[in-house]
Amino acid sequence: MDLKCNFKGCPDPPSYWQCLENLNFFCQNHIVQYINDNPRTTHLIQALYAKISPEVKVLNLEKISISIDSLNFCDNSIKTDLESIINYLTLLKEEYINYFKTQRQFFQELTKNIENKNTEITIPGYESQKFSFDSYNSYISKTYQNVKSFCQIINHNLSKLCENIHNPNEFYYIDELNYLENANLDENLYAFQVRTKTLIQLNIQTYNWNAFQVNVNEKQGYNASICQIPGKKLFYSGGCSPNLETAYLIDLQSFSVEQLPKSRIRSYTVATYYDSFVYIFGGYNGNEQLSNSDKFDLENKVWVEIALLPKASHDVHVLPFREYFLMTFCANNSMLKYYINENIYEATGQDPGRYTALIRDIKKIYLISSSVLYLSYEENLNKWEIVKSLNQSFGRHTSKPITRNRDVFMLSSCSNEVWKFNLDNLDLILLGKIW
Repeated sequence: MDLKCNFKGCPDPPSYWQCLENLNFFCQNHIVQYINDNPRTTHLIQALYAKISPEVKVLNLEKISISIDSLNFCDNSIKTDLESIINYLTLLKEEYINYFKTQRQFFQELTKNIENKNTEITIPGYESQKFSFDSYNSYISKTYQNVKSFCQIINHNLSKLCENIHNPNEFYYIDELNYLENANLDENLYAFQVRTKTLIQLNIQTYNWNAFQVNVNEKQGYNASICQIPGKKLFYSGGCSPNLETAYLIDLQSFSVEQLPKSRIRSYTVATYYDSFVYIFGGYNGNEQLSNSDKFDLENKVWVEIALLPKASHDVHVLPFREYFLMTFCANNSMLKYYINENIYEATGQDPGRYTALIRDIKKIYLISSSVLYLSYEENLNKWEIVKSLNQSFGRHTSKPITRNRDVFMLSSCSNEVWKFNLDNLDLILLGKIW
């Protein structure tokens, strides 16, 4: 039996078996087309469609436009920089050619003088200048080594640049910060059962929870700084009762533990992953609120201090944007923007209150503050309006809000409560407690 795709002219091997009575086979490239052409036929495999909202289409087109602008800017800038380097190297080459030409002429004259000169002046107290061949040879050798080292560095850097050239298709499968959703890379909710070494995982799709004994050194507290990072790992730092300064990476597949350098005793503040760093702002050390802020370098495994908060604060919540973080914090009941590259803060002048969460719905930004829901838009985060009063009061938490479909999930390891916020009816529901 000749097993090949039944689509006319296609030589590919089949991937799917269609209607039993016809024994039709189709490859992956033609199965969808066949189903569309024969909608009334009962297939062993059916096409599934999800409607794309106009907002998502517009946003994707905007992202493409931004990527094209970035591509054009990068293209023109690289051309300009490379042309500048080429011109400089060409000029350098010409200067060295002329330099060595004059050096040869010098030695030709020196040779001629020595060959034609049979006497020299000998006056008491007068010493004629003598050419130091040893010093000159050392200088020439050093010049060669300097140029050789310079060229080796250029060649090494050029080879690294060539290695870092990527095909666009490679970016389909890279885990990166998703600015359309509320978490960084978080897939499920996690917390340690208080005063134990038991890590609780709440699957927000099935509502099932699992418990894992992990090899941390201490029994853990609540409201630690926690977020998922690339490589299916969980970053976990600090905690309250007991007050801890430890930090760990927990593998979410094997649940093995990597101990990280200690930071500072801290709780009641979120952790936010961004571009190979985990950022933590302010917090509570068991005695007082903190203004200290830090980021953890995941590549070099070191803590780096960043700008202090304008005022000591805990209950810090962060929503990442492309160039800055939007932050709520307890001090003065205010909001801040933290500009990542500049390492500076900018006040927005808002008054969100306590027990907050920042939630994104494409370009809409919701703020839950206790039992009040506020709304703003990415284009103007200085303006907020009250949308509704919620039936459910909100509590302290340090989890990242995780969006699944039109629901957003959050967890408090302090009260053990799990909340669900719906982006359509804007209701906040207490789902229950995890232990």
